[in-house]
Amino acid sequence: MKNLSYLLVIVLVAAACSAGKGSLFNKKDIDLKGLIGTWQRKNEQKFEKWALVSPTECIGVAYDMSTGVASIDENMRLFKMDNTWIFEVKHKEHDFKPVQFAWQPDPAYRMRFVNEKNDYPQVIWYKVKSDSTMTADISDIKGGNLVMFDFIKSQKK
Repeated sequence: MKNLSYLLVIVLVAAACSAGKGSLFNKKDIDLKGLIGTWQRKNEQKFEKWALVSPTECIGVAYDMSTGVASIDENMRLFKMDNTWIFEVKHKEHDFKPVQFAWQPDPAYRMRFVNEKNDYPQVIWYKVKSDSTMTADISDIKGGNLVMFDFIKSQKK
């Protein structure tokens, strides 16, 4: 019986190892509903507004209201393509040309998107929290040049 227990442990460890890198991460699908709405960057007049298009797609716009008139900084789209979530960003600094990031979940951020070929950022994280706050972080692939954005859910529609 003791040998059977050891054999079972060895089989389970071997199966876990052969499942591949990242198999222990939470790969639960992305829930777009938490992202929907208007988010204001803390202590700034900058916003992100997200709208649900379908259960597998939402669109967003980042805009600046500091001058009293909306100035669009970027258009965003989060969608599922061939069982992979894609985060597409069209930023004004790049003439609104699309850059796509592929979903790579990790234990802390379910919405983590990576594009190693992009100059910067190469990683984008979103974390919607239960207290009506959200963080969005960008960095290079090694976690350097980290820029963090803190948002609060806005009542503005």
